[in-house]
Amino acid sequence: MRKVHHVVRMLLATLLMVVTATIGVGSLAYAQSTGGRIDSVNKYTIPSQVGVGEPVTVNVSINALPCVPPFSASVALVIDKSGSMDGTPLAEAKNAAALFVDTLDFSRDQASVVAFSGDGFDGDASNDADTLSTLSQDRGVLQNAISSISVDNRTNISEGLRQGGATLASAPADNAQALVLLTDGLANIDSTGYDSTTADQDALDIADTLKSQGIRIYTIGLGSVDETFLRSIASAPGLYYPSPSPSDLPEVYAQIARTLLADIGTDATFTETYDMANFEVIAGSQVPSGGVLDTTTGTITWDFPNLSSRQGVSYQVMPLPGVLGDYDISTATTITYTQADTCPQAGQAIDFSAAQGAPVTVSNSETPLPPKPANVSVTITSEPNVTIGTSEIFTLTITATNNGKGDADDTEITLPFDPNLVSVLDATFSRGSGWVSQLNSDSIVMNTGHLDANGDSVSATVRFEVNASAAVGETIRSQADFTWSDKASGGSGTTNATYLTVSDGSTSVPFFALEVTPFNGPAGTTHDFRGTFFAPGEPVAFWYDTPAGDSVEVGRVTADSNGVAETSLDTSGLPPGTYTMVAYGIWSHITAVGVFQVE
Repeated sequence: MRKVHHVVRMLLATLLMVVTATIGVGSLAYAQSTGGRIDSVNKYTIPSQVGVGEPVTVNVSINALPCVPPFSASVALVIDKSGSMDGTPLAEAKNAAALFVDTLDFSRDQASVVAFSGDGFDGDASNDADTLSTLSQDRGVLQNAISSISVDNRTNISEGLRQGGATLASAPADNAQALVLLTDGLANIDSTGYDSTTADQDALDIADTLKSQGIRIYTIGLGSVDETFLRSIASAPGLYYPSPSPSDLPEVYAQIARTLLADIGTDATFTETYDMANFEVIAGSQVPSGGVLDTTTGTITWDFPNLSSRQGVSYQVMPLPGVLGDYDISTATTITYTQADTCPQAGQAIDFSAAQGAPVTVSNSETPLPPKPANVSVTITSEPNVTIGTSEIFTLTITATNNGKGDADDTEITLPFDPNLVSVLDATFSRGSGWVSQLNSDSIVMNTGHLDANGDSVSATVRFEVNASAAVGETIRSQADFTWSDKASGGSGTTNATYLTVSDGSTSVPFFALEVTPFNGPAGTTHDFRGTFFAPGEPVAFWYDTPAGDSVEVGRVTADSNGVAETSLDTSGLPPGTYTMVAYGIWSHITAVGVFQVE
């Protein structure tokens, strides 16, 4: 239907039925009669609103129909958002991807956006990548998807490839299908969602599947990467593009855009005239880098041996002092070229011009960057941790940790207690920023103060005395709720729960007991393991120890909203003996074990 719309614009109405008689023959006939000529030019600015002294990127690209199929493209942009991409690398990657989107002709083309990272502990690969936009012809949707990308943890390339390939399943059969993968690191999480030495092979296997479906894979390696691996992921070694630094990414993406479809011309000169009265071009910002800046005429000129049907150029400008209001940065675009040999009018000289565009608004208020969120977890440990005598003292250590990329301004922790069983004695903190903000008859409220990003923590040590009147057999349960504030939207959560039984005296154990069902069975039996001691949402690692004393990794899971962590083990192939399953809370450091037997 998009080709039909183009026919309506370009041909006389009397030719419409001829062109669309059959989609294949009609499109080819249309391309042979009108292909090779530029239809129009896109002119965009990123961002479209800036403050005084802020740079603006101008992207200018042509819309043209090739003379040979395919005539349009469906492209999946798959972008690494692992922790090493934080800061400049991700900012430049998002800028380059946005420029790539602007080179597409959305009367014909479509694109999708997938971002990938990975945690490596929950056994769920699907949450290691996010499909931020399925195939779309809406530039705004795609640009918003790209701008929403934020860094996460590790690198599950296989899941990024899988989801990127899945978005292309709905692409029209006659479109060129391409997947562009950007990464700055090694694959370290496999297709099952766990840390693994097979992560590279899993990614290669998925890439081979996508290639067999006709998807052309491009790879971009940012910085120091395994180039052999990325060349193998790509559909051909020449489709791997190194990007030594983040600033090279716009040029790399532009190179890829030019290869999506056939060229329409040769010996091209692309001249961009900018509003030199109000803007100054930032030297060296031209993409491709061969653009020649002439500040006396206010022009940038590129020479291209071959002109792609998706040819784009970009450059950055700064508003001159005192410039405020609405402007079109690009005042004119002229392109001259000779039609390509694939066109019926091969060798014909073409002279194309486009009017002003690339609007921007310059205001006094600077555009703020979105704040990075904090991500706080709070855990509780008890000493003793099993039983406590009346009139005896026990200690709760409450630790708040900020695992997020943004600072937490403050974390407030509310710990209820039963005044019929215990009384608060005192509370101390690991640093001076912590304090008790309220002591109520049945709760204590504590504040941590500021927590820096990326692992900063504060601990509170609260001492309780068991009332002399507490009955033997009573259970003292401790679990807190917490909220944190940050420059984003803040958050809230619940800690793990601890349990003490009032008894004749105090006892502790180094670990807790896992529920095991069944306890024993022949090889091939599936045993289920369940621990109820962890913090909600806490990553919990499972492994088992063999009768010979070897440890075998089972994987990691995430505790549910009640702090329950569960896993199963199929004992097929295990020799008879007594085994021990171990569960370890990554945040709380709680260890739980369960014994099972293979008969």
